Amino acid sequence: MRRLSALLLLPLALVACGEPPEREYHQAVGAIEAAKAAGAEAYAPEELNAAQTALKRYDEAVAERDYRQALNHALDARERASAAAKKAAADKATRRGELERLIVVLSTDVERGRVAARSATRAQDAAARTLRQVISDTEQALQNSRAALERDDVKRAHELLEGLEARLAQALAPFDASAPGTPPRRR
Repeated sequence: MRRLSALLLLPLALVACGEPPEREYHQAVGAIEAAKAAGAEAYAPEELNAAQTALKRYDEAVAERDYRQALNHALDARERASAAAKKAAADKATRRGELERLIVVLSTDVERGRVAARSATRAQDAAARTLRQVISDTEQALQNSRAALERDDVKRAHELLEGLEARLAQALAPFDASAPGTPPRRR
């Protein structure tokens, strides 16, 4: 009886090995799409490219009718895509945290700039005008950046804030330099 069932299952096993591993291929494609949705194109491009390369190798192996190798490539593509999605999510969260801290720093510097611009001397008029313009630009960028973060567009939020800290520091510099220091103590 065992021999009979083994003989009946043998053609079924041969048929299963004679077809490309479609299920694993579709799982790999789904994992790549999920990685893209997680932001892997921006935050884990090397890992995503490796997954896509493995999927291309799957196609090559299927064309050569090497289904065992095709299965290996499909599984590799799925694993690499999952790793890309995890890395993208982690990097995106890290970048988001950095941006939220930068928003706080910029907001503090804007307030400091307002105080400096209000207390500017006549000699500092030109610097105060420049500072007011930088403050206005920074506030607009902060508003747009917060809106981008609400949409979960971390990359756009980063682009909006890039370079603002240095620009604001440069506009504040004339006021920091003119701040009176404590006079030295006489004995």
